[in-house]
Amino acid sequence: MTRLALFIGVAIGLGFTLARPLAQTPDRGALPDVLNRAIAYYATLSSYSDTGTLREEVPGIVNEAKFTTYFRRETRDLYFDFQELTSTNPENRYTIDMTANRTVVWMFKGEMQKYEAKTRTHDVVAPANGGQVRALQALVHATTGASVLIPSLLYSQAKLPGTILQIQEAAVAGIEEVNNRRCHKITGTAALIYPSGQRGNVRPVTLWIDADTQLVRKVSEDTPEGRPAGAFLRLTVTMQPQANPTLADSQFQFQIPSDPKGPAK
Repeated sequence: MTRLALFIGVAIGLGFTLARPLAQTPDRGALPDVLNRAIAYYATLSSYSDTGTLREEVPGIVNEAKFTTYFRRETRDLYFDFQELTSTNPENRYTIDMTANRTVVWMFKGEMQKYEAKTRTHDVVAPANGGQVRALQALVHATTGASVLIPSLLYSQAKLPGTILQIQEAAVAGIEEVNNRRCHKITGTAALIYPSGQRGNVRPVTLWIDADTQLVRKVSEDTPEGRPAGAFLRLTVTMQPQANPTLADSQFQFQIPSDPKGPAK
């Protein structure tokens, strides 16, 4: 999901369920079996972890970021750490250090907390009055959709707006290697489908599914339909995923960094 498709309404409760979906789920019946099997497999995982990188390309700018995800189904624990790295002009190679922009959201034993490094703000997110919903909506924007890309598969009933679940048509395009892993290459089209039936943010999508583990290792999105000539927008996410790893409680907690200018708020 790209920055141009952000601020999509998502209603996520403490258990990552939606009170009312804002967009319909595409019919998965016509999609390749390898894709449907992978989607179903994520919903069965007792735990999950990944590290990943994100590259966003728009005219005159290339943004790079990295992220980490931990998940445990039984206790609903979640940890997501997203850090921007650089913003570069590809023509003159001028690069800005963006590492001050780090967002961490973690939920342990039902309590969600959020830390923003740039503003040094720390919040305990109350579930009352949609507090956790608003916190996760803000995370979608800050992470260019990476925060819902895989969680939308792990929380299969939540109807999170993850790109993979928005794929409407696709075909197997052969076998390719990603980080020395044999993967099924799937090419297709993703879009939002609103309750009215109208489609939005229609864009080409390619994903690579590990042939042995059924886990997604790479997702690439290209320019959505209707953009002006030359206004390209490309997003590439590459991951090192693990299915059912053993995860410690400490991996779902975050130590707020100390700051000589004063404590985080």
